[in-house]
Amino acid sequence: MRAESDSPLKQLIPLIKATGDFQVLDHIENCLGRVAIHIPKEQATPDVPQMKAINSAAEFGRLMGKVHQALADDKLSRPERDQICKIGWGVVSAIMQIIVSCE
Repeated sequence: MRAESDSPLKQLIPLIKATGDFQVLDHIENCLGRVAIHIPKEQATPDVPQMKAINSAAEFGRLMGKVHQALADDKLSRPERDQICKIGWGVVSAIMQIIVSCE
């Protein structure tokens, strides 16, 4: 039996960190029906989580507005999808910042 540290996947970690290219990791996560979410390392003071919560709510509202606008013609174009994904990941990131700052 192979030791955990000998796993070929463990060898990807330094490569991903060095290149900043998460495509392989994203592919693995997608194949498993999962998504990886970057967890910010920022520490927060007590009032910062409240501001982050407000910001994430605003981002979510922006996302829903974009979805509503995109679906107005019952079609979703590639640029509309790309914009929704960009804003959506911003919302996820804002929420993760709140969670991390509260831990």
